[in-house]
Amino acid sequence: MNWSGQWVPDNFTFDFYDQDDLNFRLKRLVQAYRQVYENHLNFGAKMAAILDREYYPGAHQKEEEPAPSVEVDLSLVVQQLKKADGSNITDGKLARINNQLIAAFIEDLKKNGKLSEKTVKRYHDELTFYLIGYLTPRKATLFGWIATDIGELYFKGCSDDEIKRLRAALNKLNKFLVTQGVVTPQWAREFKQGLKNSIEVGHDYAKETFSDNDDGLW
Repeated sequence: MNWSGQWVPDNFTFDFYDQDDLNFRLKRLVQAYRQVYENHLNFGAKMAAILDREYYPGAHQKEEEPAPSVEVDLSLVVQQLKKADGSNITDGKLARINNQLIAAFIEDLKKNGKLSEKTVKRYHDELTFYLIGYLTPRKATLFGWIATDIGELYFKGCSDDEIKRLRAALNKLNKFLVTQGVVTPQWAREFKQGLKNSIEVGHDYAKETFSDNDDGLW
């Protein structure tokens, strides 16, 4: 229902299963408006940032990225994430662990020097959005069964391009973890296949669900 008389994404819904899910959907709605009303870019960006700080405070703590001189024990981080999946760990603590994982990955990309600064930042933003903004409120981690289910994001307002970028970031992260010896190549292959399967199923189901829309999304 378009209560304001202006454009609202047709695949946006207020059907939600808990407060975190509603918060996530509201953030996606703000981002959608930001994309449509380019003249209001600053306003939209500020609103998205406000929602981020309000609902996902763990992603904005001072220790978000360890200093380059601080060595991250990836084996310990992976162990902590495996243990945390589905547990009663606080969002703030889980966010800090995820931030360590992301920071180690980003630092490696910067040292490698083969990717542009823009690409590195995109990887950082995609992983922060998914691991902290999406999985953390659900008490889920990269090593839980829900992690590969990114096809579900079609029903939360994400576009094909957004999901494609997220998929690339996750596969790049997992390749890094393999090279560091903290996960097996087999695990990474299965994760990659899980992403592929989820996207295919999610895309087809979303296309069928929203096929009556006239907004050109499908």
